[in-house]
Formats: sequence, structure tokens, C-alpha cells
Amino acid sequence: MAETDPQSKAFPPYTYIPGKTPHPISDPAGHMYGEASHDTDNLEQLRWGLRLFNAGYYWEAHEAWETIWLQLPAGSHQRSWVQGLIKLAASGVKCLEGNANGAMRHATRAKSLFENTQSGAEWKELAEKMTVLPPVTESEGVAQPLKLAESVPLHLDLDRCIRDFSNLT
Repeated sequence: MAETDPQSKAFPPYTYIPGKTPHPISDPAGHMYGEASHDTDNLEQLRWGLRLFNAGYYWEAHEAWETIWLQLPAGSHQRSWVQGLIKLAASGVKCLEGNANGAMRHATRAKSLFENTQSGAEWKELAEKMTVLPPVTESEGVAQPLKLAESVPLHLDLDRCIRDFSNLT
């Protein structure tokens, strides 16, 4: 078990937006620069990624989920589902860059990945909303959740994520 509970872990000082904020890993001013990777449980990483995503740290959520994705068996439903989450996070980054086409492209790929798993329809619906009208904004690195139509926050349900991840094979 890792030493840090994802529920109590502090958020980074900014969210990474390419070209606007220091790259978290490769830039000496980055908020993850020089950090050693920690061995963590997949569910712990999933929870941490969900907290990051729901707070508007899309690039950081992508990174958290990628560590899970790399460990999962190729061709598994879990791996495809996690890749769908990664693509939703990438769509969020593109929204923060002000790149609607990029946001829609990543959301379309997420929807396709979710369709290829045994997960619930809510994942495909969320990705579909992002393909139709991505909540594009210009940000300078201040993390805040994006809003979908009717000011509904772009949000992933923690319990549903854990349940679906655990039920996929």
C-alpha cells in the first residue's frame, strides 16, 4: 500500500497546459520535476486521477491513469476503459488550450474505446457530449472543472468508476 491516501493528497499548484505553463516533468520549474515514481495500487491511482480530473487537472489525471494503463494486459476491457478515461482527460487539455478540433478528436476516440468495453452507457454519453460541443476555454494554468451544456460540470463519479473498473476484465 502506498503511503499517501489519494483523498488527502494535495493538488498541484497549477494544471499543465502545453505552451502556457511549465511542463511538470521535464521543466525544472515543473510541479513534478525530479519526483520518483511511486509504486501504487491501481485503484489508488484511479481515485487520484478522478480527483485530479474532477478538479480540472486534466493533464495530471492523464498521467495518473497512464500508469494504470501501462500495467494492464493488452486487449483487456480494463485497459480499453482506462484508455478511454485518458482520452477524456486529453480532450480536457485540448479544451483548456482552446483547441475545439483536438478536444472533439480525443472525445471521439474515448467514445469508441468505451463502446468496445462492457462498461455502462454513461461513459459513452459523457464522451458523446464532449464530441458535440466541447467546453473550450483559454486557461493560464488555473485548474477548474470545465462546464458542459447548461453549466453542468465535466465530472466523473468516483463510485461508478471504481465499480466499472473492478467489474471489467
